[in-house]
Amino acid sequence: MIRHNLFTSNFKRNLKRLLGIIAAGILFLSVCRILNFLYVEDDERARIMWHNFYEQDGNIDYICVGSSHVFNGVVPEILDQKTGENYYNMATTGQRLRESYFIIKEASHRNQLKGVYLDLYFLISMEGMGNYDNFAAISGGWENLDYRKVSLDRLETFFQLNPSEYYVSAALPFTRFREHLCDVEWIYAMQKSKKRPEYQNYQYQWESENDKAKYTEKGYFYHTLQMENPYLHLDSVPNSMRMTGEAEEYLRKIIEYCQKEGIEIILFQTPVYEVETIAYERYDDYTGGVRAVAEEYQVPYYDFNLTKEEFFPVQEMRYFVDMGHLNGEGAALFTNFFCDVVKGTQEENEELFYKSFQEKLVSEDAQAIGMYYREGTQEELLRGEIGNDMYRVTIASNRQEGVLYQIYLTPEGGETVMVQDFSENKSFDIPMEEHGVCKIVWHESNDAGNDKAIEVGY
Repeated sequence: MIRHNLFTSNFKRNLKRLLGIIAAGILFLSVCRILNFLYVEDDERARIMWHNFYEQDGNIDYICVGSSHVFNGVVPEILDQKTGENYYNMATTGQRLRESYFIIKEASHRNQLKGVYLDLYFLISMEGMGNYDNFAAISGGWENLDYRKVSLDRLETFFQLNPSEYYVSAALPFTRFREHLCDVEWIYAMQKSKKRPEYQNYQYQWESENDKAKYTEKGYFYHTLQMENPYLHLDSVPNSMRMTGEAEEYLRKIIEYCQKEGIEIILFQTPVYEVETIAYERYDDYTGGVRAVAEEYQVPYYDFNLTKEEFFPVQEMRYFVDMGHLNGEGAALFTNFFCDVVKGTQEENEELFYKSFQEKLVSEDAQAIGMYYREGTQEELLRGEIGNDMYRVTIASNRQEGVLYQIYLTPEGGETVMVQDFSENKSFDIPMEEHGVCKIVWHESNDAGNDKAIEVGY
């Protein structure tokens, strides 16, 4: 009897403790949810993408994975119509290959995936963004953690993505906004935004004089805006255009995982406006490195920056929102061509592509396409080659030599000045605070008098 009473007493005490722990856990989660509502500024596209992904649990056949170039460029609805399969676009802003790997794993665990289309936009995987131990790479992955359901997949991603010093920020989103702890205006703006019907119903869209935009239920971001000025800002030109070791490691992991699971894997690059690929100068170094990995694993790799104009005439500003992102018209053009390519064989597709970007450039008529600009490097500033209040501007041309350029600048409110008579030189400096129009006149060195011209705002 005494033993029974002791057992009953211990059981009740342990049950009371357990219930207390459960109650404390529920209270903690409730408080966290309230604080997230008050302080967290959501990534709306990632939030909607994950919500709609879970709504389609078990029904997805193919996924497209990558950065914003993919959610702006690949239209799943068109792929559905052309193939009769169910496609879903799982691209998110700045998505690195480490994040892509864990996204693919979760998608395959929840669906009988037939295929994965993986975009390999070059800036995501080179030095800088391709270095996964820096804070930008770690925090950039949080948007793909915040909206995922609790699962072993999410737990694995959490520990693989975050060093221990970032556990709190990664697990508790509101702590990232602690500078707004007593900011009443911020709290009011957040709760006002989250009470909107669009937010509550997982809708993201707007309409302005120049643009109409909508994020669809299948992860595609539709834009009508058209690029009007081919002028690109370069943060810097990487020392190496090769994929970093960390990025290549996860590319290999993705390929090996898909092959092990019997999932078709196709690598590709969404097209960008040609000024961007010209600006980074050694683009073939990057795409050549990717091609070597693809050939090693015998998987298809299609770089749509190398397509021949007669098959895919996308290099017009009317197809782009900006230098790197397609608009609605461009995305429809690309998705239809993309579908035809990935459903064909590599042998059938060989005639559609140049073997290198350099081969593509020299096959085209000589032309100045736009301009790109950057600040001076530390070395250039120290040597006095450029002032710290100047931009170094370069003409984006598809020729390294053999073309002569005449350059005129017309500052706002000022008179037109010729800063260079016909010369092969393509670089010049402009004050950072100055704005206006640059007119470039050019002709091939053996074709004097047959001048062509382009105007670019700066």
